[in-house]
Amino acid sequence: MAWPLPVRSGFSMDAMVVLAGLVPLAVMLIVAVRSDLLEQRIPNKLVAAGMLVGLVLHTALPEGNGFLAPWPGALGPWSALQGLAIGGGAMLPLYILRVMGAGDVKLMAAVGAILGPSDIVPVLLCTFLAGGLVSVGVAIAHGVAGRLFKNLGYMVQVTLVKLNLPGMPAVEPPLESVGKAPYAVAVALGTLSGVFWVLSGAQLF
Repeated sequence: MAWPLPVRSGFSMDAMVVLAGLVPLAVMLIVAVRSDLLEQRIPNKLVAAGMLVGLVLHTALPEGNGFLAPWPGALGPWSALQGLAIGGGAMLPLYILRVMGAGDVKLMAAVGAILGPSDIVPVLLCTFLAGGLVSVGVAIAHGVAGRLFKNLGYMVQVTLVKLNLPGMPAVEPPLESVGKAPYAVAVALGTLSGVFWVLSGAQLF
């Protein structure tokens, strides 16, 4: 578990704890976006460092309810691992469908390790929305929006067939790829939106 402190020194301590969690997160996302845009890849060392930072922060910092909570602080290493698993696990289906690369999955896992299991959920929802918008934007920019929506229809058909739903027609082979969207951009936008969502106090349900 995280190290509990009997006394909190008010706003200054809380602000330091929040910054200790959010600054590494922001740096990781900025580097990931730059790398994805320029090199079409996200370095393994970067996401591994992000995961390690999440574990260290949630172990070494004063105990609290997460870096976005009114009482900010570490959740403990187990919660960091839970956030990692939720963040990465939620992205696995998109990786299997070749919508994103392995680096994108690991990047979201690193975000989860830093934010923890509760705060990663709204971030994931915002990231899925941002990812759709980024993909549509890339498709429109390359003049292949129609192909994108046909591919989405194909993925829906495959999913329904795998669920053994009766009456489904034969699935045609997948269409030509519309190109890889820089999903690190979606992760960064989704994380930013999700963080503001949590800080605003809006309820998920």
